Amino acid sequence: MRNEIIIQNSGNGKIYDITEVVSKITLDEKIEGSPTKISFKFKVDSPIELENGSVVRYTHNGIKKFYGFVFKIGTTQDEEIDITAYDQLRYFKNKDTYVFKTNTLEERLREMAKKNNLRTGRIDATGAYLPSKIYDNKTMGDVLQDGIDQLLRNTGRKFMIRDNFGELELINISTLKTNLVVTGGSLLSTFNYEESIDSDTYNQVKIIKDNKDTKKREVYMVKDSNNQRKWGLLQYYASVDEKTNDAQIRQKAEVALKHYNREKKKLTLECLGDDRVRAGSGLYIDIVSNNGRNFKQYVLVTAVKNTYDTNTHTMSLEVEVE
Repeated sequence: MRNEIIIQNSGNGKIYDITEVVSKITLDEKIEGSPTKISFKFKVDSPIELENGSVVRYTHNGIKKFYGFVFKIGTTQDEEIDITAYDQLRYFKNKDTYVFKTNTLEERLREMAKKNNLRTGRIDATGAYLPSKIYDNKTMGDVLQDGIDQLLRNTGRKFMIRDNFGELELINISTLKTNLVVTGGSLLSTFNYEESIDSDTYNQVKIIKDNKDTKKREVYMVKDSNNQRKWGLLQYYASVDEKTNDAQIRQKAEVALKHYNREKKKLTLECLGDDRVRAGSGLYIDIVSNNGRNFKQYVLVTAVKNTYDTNTHTMSLEVEVE
């Protein structure tokens, strides 16, 4: 296993190759708007000059894994330097007012990236327009995630924004399937499974539109009575622009109910590491538990925590299952 980790001081430009003195690196990545975080400690014989904002570049076996910026520098009792750095998505926490006409998510991403001095790379076409909207005192991440959520509700297509070694990407998740298979006999060491209706589960969708001509509020509702009897009423509520017609509203409601009217099922896999896997990746699992529960399906990886130790690479994966 070959690591290379380089830090460049943001103030004086000095470059430090600390590959040989870092023994353990953790790399955390999630699918929805969170920056990828790298953490590591090291100890050197002679002082080095580091400051927040310094660039961190990390490659593993020749694969570019992380490009970002130091946001935290600490020192342990053992005189180790403790570094936490994030990629460009960390700057998505910046708040501002954004005024958009009807346009696409890819146009909004490019506009906001330019305004915040962020670099872009691969931008997949979404094939849909977002309605005009004003976002006041909102983070860049909130605005873009709202666009991603609208696309999912209205079209059923799932997109994600990530940083790929210093370039922001807008990716259609359906393109990220791998041919990797995780089984109890290869890669997998252990797993945990849970089912929940505690977050983002709704069995009733209510959409309202204020009609300025009639001065009345129009209400559109779809529901699943069977799941309401089982779970109680869990309502999703949204409003739409008055220009939205009845057919469009009904479609939005049906798509939203189809997406949200289900238990959230999460499987956590502890595995040997594989550099093909990132948040948003698709892979196939073939797992049989001791209690007879079987998982044989393609799954979406929603979070990855990689740990690179001296001679080992392991990863903890959170995946969505049907």
